[in-house]
Amino acid sequence: MKKRLQGRPTKDQQGEGGRERLLAGLLTLVRTKPALVNQRTEVARAAGVTPSLVCYYFPDHMEMIEAATKPVVERYMRALMAILESTASNDDKLRSVVLLLIETHSLEPNVVDCYIDVVRRKTNGHEQVEHLLQGYQALMTFFGTAEFSEFAVSAEPGFLVFALWGMCRGVAQDAALPVTFEGSSANKEQLVDRVLKLFGNRPSPDPAGQVADHHGAMETGQLRHRGFPVL
Repeated sequence: MKKRLQGRPTKDQQGEGGRERLLAGLLTLVRTKPALVNQRTEVARAAGVTPSLVCYYFPDHMEMIEAATKPVVERYMRALMAILESTASNDDKLRSVVLLLIETHSLEPNVVDCYIDVVRRKTNGHEQVEHLLQGYQALMTFFGTAEFSEFAVSAEPGFLVFALWGMCRGVAQDAALPVTFEGSSANKEQLVDRVLKLFGNRPSPDPAGQVADHHGAMETGQLRHRGFPVL
């Protein structure tokens, strides 16, 4: 017998269970069909509930989007700050930052952009993205003061931050598999090298790691129409 979709939750359904189910369904839409995140019926369908349950937990639709995306953004901001504050070499920090950004775009596509879009509409939106601004400023400081032994990075720090974001987005979207710090993705380091080949002048460690010129040209062209987040 097919289970009936739920409307207003019963007493035993009220609580974090139903709420978290909605947030998980919304995140699925953000990752796969971001154009539909503002449609309450689509959120309900993704979560397997009725729109009335969405209204029960989140009368304000924007608050629901923020509740779903903010934990993801904060998690990646903590990871970014941990990298930049570590004692690793600047070269290793840069590789780790690139991998983190590729992971963000690979596993959580559209989440950062969606979060920024929502909080910018709020009267206290600037305060809401303070943690993002801290990460941005930390990267600005890193690119403005760090010296690299393997990379040729020379440009205005603000430009480098947004250029790196766009490059990592492009490479992640072209990747066949999700890229994570954990796991054993065979092409993980190659993807990092692809970004750094565009970003700086780092020689590939071996001939097998060389990136074909047509790939570089394609990625550079893609960056022109792939949007960067606007704080």
